[in-house]
Parts: sequence; C-alpha cells; structure tokens
Amino acid sequence: MTDEREVLATTPDGSVRVARAALGELDDLLLIQRAAFARVARQFNAPLDSMPPAHESLGELVKLEELGVCFLVALEQDGTVVGTVRGELVDETVNVGRLAVAESQLRRGVATALMLGLEAAFPKAERFDLFTGAEASGPIRLYERLGYHTYATERMGSWTMVRMAKKGSGPLP
Repeated sequence: MTDEREVLATTPDGSVRVARAALGELDDLLLIQRAAFARVARQFNAPLDSMPPAHESLGELVKLEELGVCFLVALEQDGTVVGTVRGELVDETVNVGRLAVAESQLRRGVATALMLGLEAAFPKAERFDLFTGAEASGPIRLYERLGYHTYATERMGSWTMVRMAKKGSGPLP
C-alpha cells in the first residue's frame, strides 16, 4: 500500500519526506520526541523531569490532535518516523512546538524540512512563534537561518528560554 499523504517538504537529498502524522504514528512520534528531549537533558546536565516533552503520554497527544494541533512527521522511504514537530493555529499565529529528530538523522536536513513543512501546512498564518532553551545554540542557529528572530527571554522553571518569531505569508491585519 502506498502512502497517499501530501508531502509538505523533503530533505535536500529527498531521502526523508514530511507529512501530517497519521493517528497510528503518534506512538512513534512520541518515542522520537522522548529520546530527543532526553538527549537535551543529558547535554545540559539537567534532570529529565525538567523536560516536559520527555514525559508526554500518547493519551495527551491524542487529545491535542482532537483539539486541532497539527502533528507532522519526517518519514524515511520505508515509512519509519525519524522526526516530528507540531503546530497550533491561535489567532493567525502558529505556535510551534516539540521539534525533535532521531539521533541517527541529525545534521541531515530533517529539522529544516520539518520546519518548512510546518510553514507549508499553515500557508495563511501571519506569524510563527516558538521558544527554545537560551543555551541551545544549534536550534537557535537553525531557527535564525529560517528567518526567526528573538523577541524575548524568560524563565520557565529551571530553564532560561528565548522566544522567537517569524512573519508568515498570510495577510496582515
């Protein structure tokens, strides 16, 4: 059976495609997310319990999906999920969250493809908004390369976070 979903983006070499997640892929998406955020916790020598994405449940994802959150997955040619990101449209702004890539796929264009796919999934959005750790230089460079700009810094629990935004291609108010 072939996968008939719309491809929203691909990696430069075409080996990974980005599409909306199917309900049956949420458990795979969750495994990628948990592993990625556990890597972040190790990288910054932080307790795993300080990383909410590492503790989300499948039930929580299903509820979010029912509420209209858009989950995207990065898929290898054989259908293996190797990355994920989510977006929720609120008042013409897409709140971007939980960008995560399998360790085996790092630095291969998967995160960029996921972000471009998310923008393609919301063509009428006026703005894309996200936050990331202030010390997460790799993700910050990725977002800046994609046109995001830092507009605020704030504390979230034990973390200092930067808020970043990018103008979408939708109409201005």
